[in-house]
Amino acid sequence: MDGKRLSDPTRFAPEPAVEPLETLPWWIVLVPLVPVASSYLVIAGGFVAHQGADPGFPENVEFLVMGVASVLVLAALFVWWDRETWRAAVPVRRPSIRELGAGVVGSGVAVGLLWPATNVAVAAIGFSPRTPAGASTTVGLVAVVFGVVIVAPLAEEMLFRGILFGYLLSRWGRISAAVGGSVLLFGIVHPGAAGVLFAVLSGLLLALLRIRYDNLVGAWLMHALVNVSAFVMAIGLLPATY
Repeated sequence: MDGKRLSDPTRFAPEPAVEPLETLPWWIVLVPLVPVASSYLVIAGGFVAHQGADPGFPENVEFLVMGVASVLVLAALFVWWDRETWRAAVPVRRPSIRELGAGVVGSGVAVGLLWPATNVAVAAIGFSPRTPAGASTTVGLVAVVFGVVIVAPLAEEMLFRGILFGYLLSRWGRISAAVGGSVLLFGIVHPGAAGVLFAVLSGLLLALLRIRYDNLVGAWLMHALVNVSAFVMAIGLLPATY
């Protein structure tokens, strides 16, 4: 390893950062899907247990389940992997001012441009627009804050732009292929046509931040600001851009 960063314009390739990931099993690509799969399983299990009747789950329980599952998945990987593999899979270091600024700008582009454009596009072909998750109960509010505002930005960046991107890059050897694969899976875990399209487009910006700075902090900041913006718009503290 020569120790150069991804941000070095003379060497725009992160192979040294992902060498330990080459030995991971193929099913590691399924790990980022575990949180959303867990929520579907819990909800489906509730309906099966009640023979198809409404199981009476609390409002926004799916976000609570996804948040808990994300924490457990990352904790398990942290314990299972040696520190070299973990650092390769989850590159987190002190960010530069430029990286933080890029994260803020990226969030503005996502909320102010991509979100409304996505809703216009899907509405034009007959699909429902994407609206942020709100809450009418205390439990529902806690579920959204925990699962969407706090856990999701950090966990999804570690899982998709960290572990999944790094593994695909180590196996395929091409940044474009790794970005494409990780962005497509990122889109799949978001419900609805508008949700998938917005996730894919914003996922491309998040991937660019990850690659440009060889770090997850800028991408996490952008993701967090997008989710926080959606939440405060949903509860009426900011005018909606969607």
